[in-house]
Amino acid sequence: MTFIARYKFHLALENAICDDYMTEKLWRPMHLGAVPVYRGSPAVRDWMPNNLSIILIDDFDSPQELAKYLDFLDKNGEEYMKYLEYKNVGGIKNQFLLESLERREWGVNDMSLPNYLNGFECFICDKENTRVKEEQEHKKSRGKTPAPRPRIAQFKHMGCPMPTPGFGSVEDLSGGD
Repeated sequence: MTFIARYKFHLALENAICDDYMTEKLWRPMHLGAVPVYRGSPAVRDWMPNNLSIILIDDFDSPQELAKYLDFLDKNGEEYMKYLEYKNVGGIKNQFLLESLERREWGVNDMSLPNYLNGFECFICDKENTRVKEEQEHKKSRGKTPAPRPRIAQFKHMGCPMPTPGFGSVEDLSGGD
């Protein structure tokens, strides 16, 4: 962790480009005070503390433009520090994020709430117990009570689009890539 914390910027490239796939590659540098230079979830802006929390690689037309911007921030401390304002009291401005945190049923460092792993496990158990109860009621009623409808994950729930180059197009790649 101290290794990452020494740097202003941290290259954060997710293994997949999916809406709901944001990993420690994004969160760890933010926690340590480095600015992630990120390529990953298209929905990442929805979950950032404010508009200047990360640098999105896909916002730039070329690697040269990205490098020029990083160089600008490196040489202009006041502009760079805007990317860390969310760490100050009241620095989180994203209302969607704030409201989502307020509504969540799990907690962090709050012993009155389940942690996110236990909370998710409880959610899954509750859903499964409801389904089992509905199946039992259906069998007991000999078809008078409708059977529970199947719950099958759809591709849009878990699927990720095929990877594409960050810059250029697939046609630009050589045959072996």
